[in-house]
Amino acid sequence: MKQYFVTGIFLLFSLYLLAASPYLSDRILIAAIKHKPSPIAPGILKQIIEANSPVSTDVMYELEQRNPVIPIGIMNQIRALQTGASARFDTERRIAWLSAELLKLQNMLIEAYISSGDMATAKDIMLNSANVYDKQRLAQIFLNEANFSGARNAINLVLQFIPTDQLNEAQNYIKIMNVIIELAETGKSLFEINAAQEQDLREAASSGTMVALQAETILELVFGESFPAVVSKIQPVSNTKLLMSDIDIRKFDNPVYAKLFPNPNNGNMQLEYSLPKGEDGELLILDVSGKEIYKTELLPNQKLLTIPTISIAEGIYLYRVSLGEGISVTEKLVIIR
Repeated sequence: MKQYFVTGIFLLFSLYLLAASPYLSDRILIAAIKHKPSPIAPGILKQIIEANSPVSTDVMYELEQRNPVIPIGIMNQIRALQTGASARFDTERRIAWLSAELLKLQNMLIEAYISSGDMATAKDIMLNSANVYDKQRLAQIFLNEANFSGARNAINLVLQFIPTDQLNEAQNYIKIMNVIIELAETGKSLFEINAAQEQDLREAASSGTMVALQAETILELVFGESFPAVVSKIQPVSNTKLLMSDIDIRKFDNPVYAKLFPNPNNGNMQLEYSLPKGEDGELLILDVSGKEIYKTELLPNQKLLTIPTISIAEGIYLYRVSLGEGISVTEKLVIIR
């Protein structure tokens, strides 16, 4: 009777997996391959794998290493199916594309509300968004408004939405932001950090995460310490348009001179620049995540540009002057209130 019961459970389990195919995750497939204490029959397992083929290399590895071994004939049939792209992969790719388009539209909507002066609606969208960057942007807005409790709440929301593999970066981002918020709240500048704040910045700077750049720049500014160049720090795909690789920059015959001054400043600044004859350029000011803060066209017949007062919080930014597709100058910008 027990055997009939176990067999019935196996059949129900197998039917469930087949019904969910071809969208089973690697985790589910590997669990089926390793099913304990009684392994799934090779014939049934073959049906499940076939329905989800081609499978990943991780799943194939578990099949090849399975104990008890899958009969060679069945294994050869499974191997023969491992070509092309799986329905799950195509679906995930489609979902990723649609998610990116949705995020783009949401960002456009937020920018439209901000541009029209409807900050309350923009904040509401960011607050209810599942996008981590919206929480970071919200924190920056609250900081600019001197709403320090709002800024703290916003940065703490980052932990609720950050992917697990980016948790360390999020924790270090919060350390840095807490230091900046504390300084702003007490009316102090970056040059007045205390020992505990310095320790938080040093921990963030040594974290090996993307936000380490901001902590390093503050330490460099306050204590005159030297860290590797900005270019070598920013490498992820999300920022490939922000900076070129070290090799690309060395190969680029730089025809552009550009310098923002004063630097550090309180939001009032000028750009001294020189462009090749007849060529237009572009100035971008960005936060360290690559978000555009300010953008303007540069004309070749001008040499000095007075930048309108920008309402941004105290912190570290980047400014970039570009010619066409080539990035010519990228430097740090420090805002101190």
